[in-house]
Amino acid sequence: SAAKNGHALSQKLLMYDALREGNDQAVFWWAKALHKSGDHEGTKVLGDCYRYGHGVSRSKHVARKLYRMAADKGNEDARKILEKW
Repeated sequence: SAAKNGHALSQKLLMYDALREGNDQAVFWWAKALHKSGDHEGTKVLGDCYRYGHGVSRSKHVARKLYRMAADKGNEDARKILEKW
């Protein structure tokens, strides 16, 4: 599929579908793939996964680091989370 071949838009669509469906493992998998490709939305959602323990063990330390990376790439949602942290 296009998503498995690294097509970012396809990966984002699958990630957000998984979010709507509550499929934590799939959200984590797609967010991690997007993060590895440098996508700030994927990095922010991966931070959410670590913050809340969705599909992975909770780690506020890792979540904060990921939010910082996403914010540094221009992700406003991550920036707002860090402001309130």
